[in-house]
Amino acid sequence: MEKFTWRGISDDVAAFVSNCLQCMCNGPAMVPRPLGEALHAVEPNKLIHCDFLSMPDGNIHVIVDDASRFILLTIHDNCRAQDADEAMQEWFGLFGITQWWMSDQGPHYKNAVVAELQRVYGVGHSFSTPHCPWANGTVEVMKRSIIKTFKTILVELKRPQSEWRSIKNLVMLSLNHTPSSKLSGRAPITAMTQLPAGNALSAYTVDEEVVEITADQLAEWRTKIFVELAEARDNLHRELADGAAKKRDKERKRNNKDKRRRKI
Repeated sequence: MEKFTWRGISDDVAAFVSNCLQCMCNGPAMVPRPLGEALHAVEPNKLIHCDFLSMPDGNIHVIVDDASRFILLTIHDNCRAQDADEAMQEWFGLFGITQWWMSDQGPHYKNAVVAELQRVYGVGHSFSTPHCPWANGTVEVMKRSIIKTFKTILVELKRPQSEWRSIKNLVMLSLNHTPSSKLSGRAPITAMTQLPAGNALSAYTVDEEVVEITADQLAEWRTKIFVELAEARDNLHRELADGAAKKRDKERKRNNKDKRRRKI
C-alpha cells in the first residue's frame, strides 16, 4: 500500500482477504465454508461412505450405506491401504459392488492399491473436500454413534474398554436395528434388506403355527412374496429418498444462516 493506492483501498483489501480460501485456512481460526451439495443415493448399495475409527490397540473400518444408513464394521490392527481394501472387499462380497464410494483424502484411501481396486471393479471414488469434515458427514455422524454405543454396551456388560473387540457385532446389531428419523422411523436393516428390525421383546412372543404345504404351494407363495417385496422395496426407496432430501435441505439452510460462513 506504500506504492499503490486508490480510493477505498482498505475496504477492498479487507473484502479480498475475507473471501480468500487460503487466508481462511491459514489464519488464526478456521472459517467454515457454507454447506453445499454432496453425493447422495436414493437406493441401497449405490453409494457407500468409508472411514477409519481409532480404538484402543486397533482400528475399526466403518462403511455406511448412504441410502439406508446400514453399517459394516471390520476390525484391523493398522490403518493402511490394504486394510481399507479388505474392508471394502467384504462389503462387495455381502451386497455386491457399489457404484460409488466416498472417503477423505487420507493416505489409506488415496493410493495405488485403492485406485487399482476402483479400476478393477469400475467404481467411482469421490473424495471429501479438505478442512471440511461435514462434506463426509454421513460417516462422521455414524462414527460418533458407534463410539457412544461401544461405551454404553461396555458399561452395561461391566467390561473394560480393552474388550471392545468382543462386542463389535453387538454394536452393529444395535445400530442396524434401531429405527431412525432419517429413514422415516424405519431401521437400517429394513431399508437395506427389507427384513424387519429385531426387538428385544421378541423372545416373549409366541411363534406362529407351522403349516404343512406342498412343494408347488411353496414355490407359488415364494414367487408371490418376492414380487410383493420388489414392489414394496421400490416404494420404500422413493419414500426414503424424498424424506432424506427434505431433511438435508432443511439442515443446510439452517447451517448456512450462520454468520461465520462466507461464500467462496
